[in-house]
Amino acid sequence: MGEQAPTVVRRGPLARAQAALRSMTFSKPLHAQLPFILSLVVVGVVAGAGDLAAVAAPGFVAGTIVAALVTIVAAVLPWDRIGSEWVAVLPMLDFAALALCNAAIGGEVPSTAFLIVFPVIWLAYAFALHVLWLGAFGTAAVLALPIIRSGELPEGTTGWSHIVVLPVVMLLVAVAVNLLAQQLFRQHARLEEMQAALTGTLVDLRERNSVIDGVLEAIDDTVVVLDAEGRITQRNRAARELMALAVPIDREDPSLGRFVYEEDRTTVVPPERQLVARARAGEVVAREVYWVGDGGAQKAVLASLSPLVDPDGRPFGTVMVSTDVTALALAVSEREDFVASVSHELKTPLTSILGYVELIADDLVEDDVDDRITAARLAIVERNAQRLLGLIGDLLTAAQHRLAVNRNLVDVGEIVENALDVIRPHAQANGVALVEPDYQELVAEVDAVRIGQVLDNLLSNAVKYTPEGGTVSTEIEVDGEHLRLCVSDDGVGMSAEDTAQLFTRFFRTSSARASTVAGVGLGLSITRSIVDAHDGTIEVESAVGVGTTMRVRLPLRVVPDAPEPPDAPAPRLG
Repeated sequence: MGEQAPTVVRRGPLARAQAALRSMTFSKPLHAQLPFILSLVVVGVVAGAGDLAAVAAPGFVAGTIVAALVTIVAAVLPWDRIGSEWVAVLPMLDFAALALCNAAIGGEVPSTAFLIVFPVIWLAYAFALHVLWLGAFGTAAVLALPIIRSGELPEGTTGWSHIVVLPVVMLLVAVAVNLLAQQLFRQHARLEEMQAALTGTLVDLRERNSVIDGVLEAIDDTVVVLDAEGRITQRNRAARELMALAVPIDREDPSLGRFVYEEDRTTVVPPERQLVARARAGEVVAREVYWVGDGGAQKAVLASLSPLVDPDGRPFGTVMVSTDVTALALAVSEREDFVASVSHELKTPLTSILGYVELIADDLVEDDVDDRITAARLAIVERNAQRLLGLIGDLLTAAQHRLAVNRNLVDVGEIVENALDVIRPHAQANGVALVEPDYQELVAEVDAVRIGQVLDNLLSNAVKYTPEGGTVSTEIEVDGEHLRLCVSDDGVGMSAEDTAQLFTRFFRTSSARASTVAGVGLGLSITRSIVDAHDGTIEVESAVGVGTTMRVRLPLRVVPDAPEPPDAPAPRLG
């Protein structure tokens, strides 16, 4: 038969706590012995001061020698290897030493018997409850030895009560100490469990932080974390490289760079408008494009700022994330340059075609049948050429990074009326009712042509995507020092996904693609560019089957008591 494997005993937290605390007594019993031997020395000094002969008595000398030997044994022997059960011998020997001393000088120093408390507490603290009877036995032995030595029994109730009461009291003290020790063991066990759980949690957190740090260092996107005071607490490799490319303005604060540009690659972003500064101001940024670096080393980044919140919803910092979109930005720029170049090349022959169409039409005779047929065909050519010319104009407008606006004092109410006059025939042809605002003269400083183009685009889309019997409403009002234009319809509406991309160049909604309505997806992109050029905002609210509302808000420097507008009417846009 093979050798039997050793049995592994697994102990719970309470048992481990008891062993841990008791080991301090078992492995170093000198700590428990010292109070007893020192108290015995004090008793000897007191007794010797009163009667030196009592201290020299054989009983006291023998007891002192026993106590001294116990102290030496407690200090010298390797108790952690001997075993805890043998430690119990030491307090029992203390009882024997105390019994000898008490028998010798108990009459002169009655308090000698009270030294019983030290071995009793030692047994009560270091051992289990069933061992406590040894303390009562030792107490009885200490009190009984003087009686045995004298051969005289106690007299009366008082004498016997001293013999009986003190062991009982010591037993109760031992029980109380043992129960308190058990409670201490349980508390220590709970603390041990909490410490183990906390240690495990800290280990898990360190591992998770290591994983997160590794992932952040490996990715090419920049990640910067700021605390509630706006201090950078973490940034990954890509963020450090991008900040170095921007060339920090202040060496102590690498977050603000010298070479940070807007989307046009030439307009410098001032420090107070750079992303970290905006994060410190509490702003939220979604997908803005910046160019970082100087000369040929420039990089385009798509950046966002998002607040960090705790489980209770309280913000405690900000995270800044950006992605390198240099290749995409350059491709878009090349595409726009190509579109602009082709559009210019197409515009010249189209203009020539329209000119020759007009010349041919002027030479036609109205009463001639063949000329009337030719005129009808020329009208088709002109209409399609004009449509193509308008498309080319949109392409050229879309290719501009920022539209130039020519602001003048104009009557915005008249611009709205002109736009409604243009769209009215189309609305009537489609069976769509127009709800027009009451005319009010509202003089403001705007680019009349561009604002008319905004209204044309909004009204045209509303009429095109509103079914027969529907309604398109237009509102214009002053909102503080801003002008608010609103065009709403009860047409087909749009989904949330389509609404999110509505102002993207060349994007058409799913309903537009499914319909027979022609378009290339530039109108609303141009509309937003015009609004941005006026430092305004445009918002859309839409639901499928309910309709769409477009709101334009422009800081148009409205002048309440402005001079009368020029006599020339505002340009009619068509």
